[in-house]
Amino acid sequence: MEASADDLTPETANWLLRLRFRQADLDRMNRLAEMNRGGALNEEQQAELETYARIGRMVAVMQARARLALDGPRGR
Repeated sequence: MEASADDLTPETANWLLRLRFRQADLDRMNRLAEMNRGGALNEEQQAELETYARIGRMVAVMQARARLALDGPRGR
């Protein structure tokens, strides 16, 4: 990803800040995390949990950039 905070319109920034996982996904992540703590994940479940984590990190970075875009020059 190469877009900087300067490239985001206010509409896009606000849209990014509204991104959330669905409740079903949150429930699944919590279940997988619980199973992981107990050492009960198979390879497929481990990959699923890692995918959720990667997506969560990517969304967090995009939302940080969105907040910077909305803060304008005073935020930098």
